[in-house]
Amino acid sequence: MDKLAKDTENFSGADIAAVCNEAVMLSIRDYVSNGGTDNAEKIKKNKISMKHFQRAIEKVRPRKTGEVLGAVGPKMAGGRRGKLTGKTKPSPEDEEMYV
Repeated sequence: MDKLAKDTENFSGADIAAVCNEAVMLSIRDYVSNGGTDNAEKIKKNKISMKHFQRAIEKVRPRKTGEVLGAVGPKMAGGRRGKLTGKTKPSPEDEEMYV
């Protein structure tokens, strides 16, 4: 677990979720490519190992902070806009949103 934490140090929660999903997919691909069947009991015994996580970390790159902030919208990084007015400071009507 410590190695995974170190290897994903700059990853966001969404990035870590993507790594986990990719590790699952890699495990399934390995299972199938090694002759795995659609037997439900055998599928349940399929394990996700450290090698799957390591390969997933190589494939999933963390997004840069600017990319994430850019996806949120204008002014979120430098200062909030008022909900109703579009001004940098909130209007009295929406002041309680920022308390």
